[in-house]
Amino acid sequence: MIEGLTPRLVLNAELPDLIEIELSVADLTNPESRHDVFTLTVLLLVGPPDPNALVYLVPRAVFERGAPVHVGALAGAEDQTEALLEILEVMAPSDIVVFLCESTLTVTAARQSLGLV
Repeated sequence: MIEGLTPRLVLNAELPDLIEIELSVADLTNPESRHDVFTLTVLLLVGPPDPNALVYLVPRAVFERGAPVHVGALAGAEDQTEALLEILEVMAPSDIVVFLCESTLTVTAARQSLGLV
């Protein structure tokens, strides 16, 4: 789990082949507040580490949300925290990142790194 981020799995009937996760950052200035400062959207899917693959792997609905879409590639079944943080640290609130994972084992490792089992 990445410290400071609260993960929530999003079930989306329009995107059944993607794993969608919202990462929220809590309002640390008011510990009793239940409000989030911002939310980032992470999409995990199995695909080649090629940004051009987004055209045929990611449904148009993702791009029609009106938010910038970042792309990253993940490989291996080990802890993915460092690779995830490299992109998450440069994202703005409400941005979307699509991680193309080399296998279902990589997707599972990314989910675990984000705090979802």
